[in-house]
Amino acid sequence: MVVLSDRSSVLGPQLLSAKVLARAAVPDHPAATTGTLKERVEALEAGILSETLTRCDGNKTRAAAELGLSGVGLRNKLARYGLDPDTPEATAPGPAG
Repeated sequence: MVVLSDRSSVLGPQLLSAKVLARAAVPDHPAATTGTLKERVEALEAGILSETLTRCDGNKTRAAAELGLSGVGLRNKLARYGLDPDTPEATAPGPAG
């Protein structure tokens, strides 16, 4: 981000690629404010998983430890929400079925 900045003192999401922004769901994301309780909780969980994995530079062991999950538990959740970067068919989470 520093390399891409225009020397301003504020580094923001405008410096991130569209791919990164699309995966960086945050708790106040619109998907987390509409739908059933289950859908909203799943949207929040997917956002937390995505944000943690991004912050841990894709290190699943570190992300799992930070979230208090086992490695298998984290991998299962990432697969459930289509967030596993090592899986070619990974996509953004959609409505649960």
